[in-house]
Amino acid sequence: MIKLVGLVGSNAKHSYNRILLQWIKRNYQQQFHLEIIELASFPLFSQNKKTSSYPIIQEVSQKIQSADGVLIACPEHNYTITSCLKSALEWLSYDLHPFLKKPVYIIGASYSPLGTGRSQLHLKEILQSPGLDAWVLPGNEFLLGYAREAFDEAGNIKDIATKDYFNTCLMHFLQFTSAVNGINSSVTSQVDATSGASENYSSPSHPSQTNNISLIENTKTPFDDILDNIFGTPRTQFNHTAFDNVLDGLYPIKKKAHQAFEEVLNQVYGKVTTKNPNDAILVAWNNQ
Repeated sequence: MIKLVGLVGSNAKHSYNRILLQWIKRNYQQQFHLEIIELASFPLFSQNKKTSSYPIIQEVSQKIQSADGVLIACPEHNYTITSCLKSALEWLSYDLHPFLKKPVYIIGASYSPLGTGRSQLHLKEILQSPGLDAWVLPGNEFLLGYAREAFDEAGNIKDIATKDYFNTCLMHFLQFTSAVNGINSSVTSQVDATSGASENYSSPSHPSQTNNISLIENTKTPFDDILDNIFGTPRTQFNHTAFDNVLDGLYPIKKKAHQAFEEVLNQVYGKVTTKNPNDAILVAWNNQ
């Protein structure tokens, strides 16, 4: 079963974003396991302190790192994210980096009719920073406005259309999570098999870095095969991976048949009798 963690982006005693995560946990317990994590006990971030001084930070970091994906229920304060969420993300990108290549889905509930659109946009930018480097699900924005009226007394979303839309978005995230984790595990296993990497890959003294230089220059490594599977081999047709199929399902693309450059010129300037592109310009000039 997929294992997710949900971060409550508010330290308020009463939070509709906490209620939203609790509703998700109750209604989707057959599809995945969701552990809700509170950030209220996080200290204010300070570069003068180390994360080793705060067991709660290390504990949350480990839970995020071991999870398949992360839900962040993001409130909106003064058009941006809350101070407690920002401070927590600072701690989790300082000397710990649990969000690295981690699938993340941002959701949010707000009193306002526009939901949490501005704060979600800011949060996406923050999560793309080098210290975090998360893989945020594109699109599928869930901006729950009028939060006071959106839930009933039992903490359930009342509007059927809203529930249906969220269900579609959440299923997209589960597909996204499976695809991303499949790519990450494949890349990690094959790179480690080539380099024997078990130490910090960024260490300049790591022997595998010297070996990899000659491998890249002289032979094709398993890492190259992974890149070929993701991006396609050079000068060949793109090979779809599971991740590509998920993106195609989320964002259908209208594919057009390939046309030669000369055919495009013919459509723009009229029929050209030679294959010299300059003739097309002459034809267009003469037809004026």
